[in-house]
Amino acid sequence: MLLFTLAAALADDAALDTSTVRFNIPAQTVPAALGEFARQAKVQLFFISDGFENVRANAVFGTYTRQQALNLLLEGTGLRASLTPDSDVEVRPVTSSMNSTTGEGTLLVAANLPAEDEPVQPQRVGGHGDKASGADAGRGKHGRKLEEIVVTGTHIRGVDNVGASSITFSREELDATGYTTVGEVFESLPQNLDEINLDGAFADGASAVASANSQLASGISLRGLGPGSTLVLLNGKRRPGSVRGRAVDVASIPFSMVERIEIVTGGRSAIYGSDAVAGVANIITRTSFDSAETQVSYGAASEGAEQFNFSQTFGRNFSKGGFVLGYDYRDSGALDATDAGLVHAPSPLGITPLPGLFRIRVPSEQHVGLFSGHYKLSDKTELYTDAHYSADQNKGGILYDFVGLFDSGGTFATDSKQYSAVTGVRSDIGRNWQIDVSALHGVVDNSTARNDVFAPAGTYRTLDLEPLLVLDQETQLSSLSVIADGPLGEIRGRTVSGAIGVDFRKESLAGTSTDLIIGLSEAEEDLDRDVASVFAEINLPLATGNGHDLEISLAARYDDYSDFGDTFNPQLGIEWQPADGLTLRGSYSRAFRAPDLSILSGTVTSRVRTVDDPLAPGTTVALFSLQGGNPDLQPEEADTYTVGFDWAMAGNSGLSLSWFSIEYENRIDRALANDLSALQEEAVLGSLLDRNPTPDDVAWLLDSATRFINSTAVAFDPTVDDPFVTFSNIATFDGRANNIGLEKVTGLDFQATTAIESEAADWEFGLTGTYYFDYTRNVTALSPEIDQLNRPGRPVDLKLRGQIGWKREAWNVNAYVNYTDSYIDTVAATPTKIDSWTTVDLTVSFDASSLADDGFFEGLVASFRVSNALDEDPPEFLSNIVGLAYDGVNASPLGRFLSLRLSKRW
Repeated sequence: MLLFTLAAALADDAALDTSTVRFNIPAQTVPAALGEFARQAKVQLFFISDGFENVRANAVFGTYTRQQALNLLLEGTGLRASLTPDSDVEVRPVTSSMNSTTGEGTLLVAANLPAEDEPVQPQRVGGHGDKASGADAGRGKHGRKLEEIVVTGTHIRGVDNVGASSITFSREELDATGYTTVGEVFESLPQNLDEINLDGAFADGASAVASANSQLASGISLRGLGPGSTLVLLNGKRRPGSVRGRAVDVASIPFSMVERIEIVTGGRSAIYGSDAVAGVANIITRTSFDSAETQVSYGAASEGAEQFNFSQTFGRNFSKGGFVLGYDYRDSGALDATDAGLVHAPSPLGITPLPGLFRIRVPSEQHVGLFSGHYKLSDKTELYTDAHYSADQNKGGILYDFVGLFDSGGTFATDSKQYSAVTGVRSDIGRNWQIDVSALHGVVDNSTARNDVFAPAGTYRTLDLEPLLVLDQETQLSSLSVIADGPLGEIRGRTVSGAIGVDFRKESLAGTSTDLIIGLSEAEEDLDRDVASVFAEINLPLATGNGHDLEISLAARYDDYSDFGDTFNPQLGIEWQPADGLTLRGSYSRAFRAPDLSILSGTVTSRVRTVDDPLAPGTTVALFSLQGGNPDLQPEEADTYTVGFDWAMAGNSGLSLSWFSIEYENRIDRALANDLSALQEEAVLGSLLDRNPTPDDVAWLLDSATRFINSTAVAFDPTVDDPFVTFSNIATFDGRANNIGLEKVTGLDFQATTAIESEAADWEFGLTGTYYFDYTRNVTALSPEIDQLNRPGRPVDLKLRGQIGWKREAWNVNAYVNYTDSYIDTVAATPTKIDSWTTVDLTVSFDASSLADDGFFEGLVASFRVSNALDEDPPEFLSNIVGLAYDGVNASPLGRFLSLRLSKRW
């Protein structure tokens, strides 16, 4: 028996068909489709489900009344929708004994309600709920407690994320792309800077986090502000970070377990804490799956990079609960940059790639698993848990030769393991209030080893104190959270809801920090931080008197840091519907973000290198610089603003625009990606660059470091030699992470969609993109602005992704066009243009269930995918300091990639 209840979000309690809504619901399973209906119709959705998890609902594209949309959605599924005398909508099975009745407030009633002693199982699907009414919200007939929708961006059940724009990828949409990892989803997102991956680790101009990504994690960097400004959640809970705690590896989450991905592209620090400056990404996994599913895929590029993927998902529902268990295995092959024709040697640093060893894809093997379960302890209390495990190994060789320094027989290898578990209890506490108490503990353990990397006759072979060096680092995250939410009262018949909570979080970092290349000195790290938080949120749905809604969301958070004091941060969201189908919205939030533990500690390197003096052509300067951590950092502060609209137009079309602005004060970052261009950037570096240092200034710089590297051709030992005697012209530069004076980002997100339905086939068209107006930085309060836009390793002003979809019966074909605008090679002595880049991706899938009602073909889907179908080379960028001929942040080196996936549901 299946019972869905949808509490209508109407200005009054009239019938559901008094107004129209623009729907864009792809064909998918009944629970997922009804979740999308709830999200788009802005209704509250509760349900009890048994036996319909694998039944597919129809696609609905266009403007309809809610009742019309439900009828189209459920046609042929064995389900019907009916309006109860209480103006709730019930969706229940059609039986042979059903009869239709008509009358005031009645549409179509099907079947009888379940008997009181009949076992039923609560399930949850995605949807944006709206206003529940009174103490009965959250309950079905006969007082049965049903689980309701919780959306990303709010702690209040049954209300929508107010003010900021959001992006949702359903399971149906994820399958249509042909992707096999969560990381690929974010790589294709125009709002994300694709820097936290293997390509970003080799990119010139990329962030310090990208450069330090030795375990090749896949992170998210919304707006290019780094992974520290984007909060990543798994089922609404925080995750421990990789890259010394600075980036959550989304590729460690089994793709087969993902039900949907929700992204809020606006500040949410008052809701979740300091990380949610640029936005929140919530990866929501399957919690109801009464079946088994096996997926196998294989793919390769023309020059290598083979990928084999296997996944197995298994789930069961029973009278008081259920569980889902998923496992993914991935085996990836190497891709050599020389073989792919993507090197430029020697590089500006004199680097010459070693043939066969300059791997821009390294051999790797990954095992990931996730368990999700829930159990009803009583009618009012439910226990839930999520447990995650990931093991990732990759092995790479020496990438390049640098003036005879390295030995081609040396190796680098990284072993990364992650463990995390969340256990919680949700319970009704009366008056439709619910309390959620949860505890989390997560560990990321990374071990990187390098063995015999120096050439026997090389400069540093005699200085290599440890030919075999193993670097172990561990980050931990523990938290205890208590959140209560429910109705507070009514204003003109509209329910005012609120949430309040406390959170206690502990972060720690331990291990050895050293340079994997030289290994001359090590720094033992053992840092931790405690954060205690109190937060509150209120949702005010206001009736304007003309039938159009005005909704206001207010939130505030108080955080007390054990190492940086306390802070109070507010948040405001507003939405107004001046006309049917049109929603205007805006939001504001403030954030306080303490420095990452890894930046406060770690190895600090002092280096001297000889660089050309741009003020005196033909002469050189001995540049003494600092790189690494900085214990004197102060917290960041940020203000985030968004304004936009969503317009559901007639003719199955929709348009969404969102203007955003983020202003960072005391932004923590390196002033420059490397110190080679410090003298060229003298005008903007302020006090970080000193052309006329005193002996005390140089002594302070050398004493601040845990090790020293001499990159000149002159013998110099800082422990015995006087730098002012050895070098005639000296400058100093502090290239560590510092509190940058100010950073500003403004831009526009946009999305347009339309759908065409016909008897022959259904078509979908979509275009999404991001355009940046400004992206500037003031290194110090007195420094002039630096343009961070349209340069290597940074965001470009325009990125687009278009889609054309065609579906007919068992066939589903999708084409995606990706566009990155042209920009400037600012590293070159004479700035030159880097061309725009356009690629086309194609996916074709066939549902073999159409061939037979049962047997092997039932539940079998075959998908073929071509990424970069036209085999477009990445735009040429010859100034890359490591010798690659492209920008790894704004382009991919893979070329055409072909893959085949078979999926079988048992």
